Amino acid sequence: MDQILNEMITTLTRSDIIMIGLYGSSYKSKDNALKKITRRVERDGQFDVVIMASLVKKNTWWNKSLDVRNIQEKLGNQLGLQLQEKTLEERASCLSEKIMMKQKILIILDDLQGEINLTKIGIPFGNDHKGCRILLVANNKKVLSNTMKIPIVFSMDDYC
Repeated sequence: MDQILNEMITTLTRSDIIMIGLYGSSYKSKDNALKKITRRVERDGQFDVVIMASLVKKNTWWNKSLDVRNIQEKLGNQLGLQLQEKTLEERASCLSEKIMMKQKILIILDDLQGEINLTKIGIPFGNDHKGCRILLVANNKKVLSNTMKIPIVFSMDDYC
């Protein structure tokens, strides 16, 4: 597993990379990988801050839905931000401004189920924030490659 983690970290620190994906059927192996990546990039100083949020609100096993307000809250809290704004757009703007203050930031979004709009959440990336890297985590490659069009994906299934 160390080899894939090294490859992922190297890829995330490349200036031409904005977003990568990680998939696997085992929650335990993905969670373990995310913890190791977080510890290593923080220890080595590759990112000023690493923040993480789950993309689904897990109320019940049969009702998993995207909750933008909850995602904004989780990310904002990790940045020391109290999102008091009423509308999703105001919250997204406030979160985006706070993220822009970080020169190098890694945002990990777990439990990707389908297409998401990062701008709607308040995540600036690409030309809007060249120091922002995004790691999307899903159960299968199809969601990452086909739905989100992420060109670089890593599989944890080979390392279980």
